[in-house]
Amino acid sequence: MATLEVLRSGGVFGSVSISWRVTNPTSDLTPTRGLLVFPEGDTSGIITLTATPDDISEGPETYSIALSVVAGEGRVASTGAMATVTILQNDDLISFEGSVVQVTEGSTAQLNVARLGQAAGKGWHKQQVMGG
Repeated sequence: MATLEVLRSGGVFGSVSISWRVTNPTSDLTPTRGLLVFPEGDTSGIITLTATPDDISEGPETYSIALSVVAGEGRVASTGAMATVTILQNDDLISFEGSVVQVTEGSTAQLNVARLGQAAGKGWHKQQVMGG
């Protein structure tokens, strides 16, 4: 989960509504848009984003969040109109514990598969026996 604090400065008279959106949305980060309301006197608000786990092996994912004024006497500062959120890689590598296994004809070979990293969530291994 990511929380972004949005600050209101330069005056707190009247209510201001700020629209926000993820400029490059995917299903990995939700929600992708919303409305943040600053009642009179409030100087900060929070946007909460959730990283949705999936079964796709991928590296870090970076998203941009943009602000724009919807209603009220306010404007978005040119230096604070964008924020960046990065979902760090949490996909684990799966590999064989050894690269060579020898077995005599008519015997059974045991291949150990290791999951590197954290053991939380699903891990997938697809195998195919080749040769004959």
